[in-house]
Amino acid sequence: MEWRIETDVQTDHLVIRILGRASARAAGEIIAGVFREIASHNHSNLLIDIRGAEGRLGVLETFGLVSTYPPMRELRVAIVDRPENRSWYEFYETVTVNRGYHNKVFTDIDKAIEWLSS
Repeated sequence: MEWRIETDVQTDHLVIRILGRASARAAGEIIAGVFREIASHNHSNLLIDIRGAEGRLGVLETFGLVSTYPPMRELRVAIVDRPENRSWYEFYETVTVNRGYHNKVFTDIDKAIEWLSS
């Protein structure tokens, strides 16, 4: 498998790490895996760390993928990415927020955890 998901349950949030090659072809499988992890744990705060994932989707692919997300308005999601992916994660955050999700992207994991805790 080109990619894998690691999950770490904390007292106040769930951490999901996506590692490996996150190709456009695998994006749907990765998202399905993330949603399976969310469904199997009882946390409304989620930290998704994608710094260990190589590759990002294009604009149209990102928009299309977010369009497939199930309604999960009760979740608060902090996503941590690398600074060099800024153009992608700014677009991703805008698309998800416009669709009613409570998401925010960070490059600093401590700030992401602080936001989840506020």
